[in-house]
Amino acid sequence: MKQRSHARRSAAAEPQTPSPAGNRDFIRSWPPPPAIRALLDQIKAIQNALEQSGEPVIRYRKVNGILNALAMQIEDGGDNPEVVARLFDALEAAVGAYLSEPAAADILAGVKALRQAEVQRRS
Repeated sequence: MKQRSHARRSAAAEPQTPSPAGNRDFIRSWPPPPAIRALLDQIKAIQNALEQSGEPVIRYRKVNGILNALAMQIEDGGDNPEVVARLFDALEAAVGAYLSEPAAADILAGVKALRQAEVQRRS
């Protein structure tokens, strides 16, 4: 029986695809402007609170996945307001559905503050 090689491919061997125009603008604007950096810092604080909450991994991952999607939308400043609003709705619903008290209340307060800061950034 033939054995497979488990060696990892190097990054140099990966095919390179051209990045969309938005990504080029993002790369040129890194690090993000202060208003976006502040939002990302708030997201990181929520993630830290989530990690410290003691919630089971399966619950933690569901909430953190939505939080990561929200961070990806915000970090380049080219986010779609409708997508961001729906991610906030999903995040608030997931916190209520999967986290237990008092962690849920603390994290939900952080999410509400983040949503408010995002609304202010857009106005």
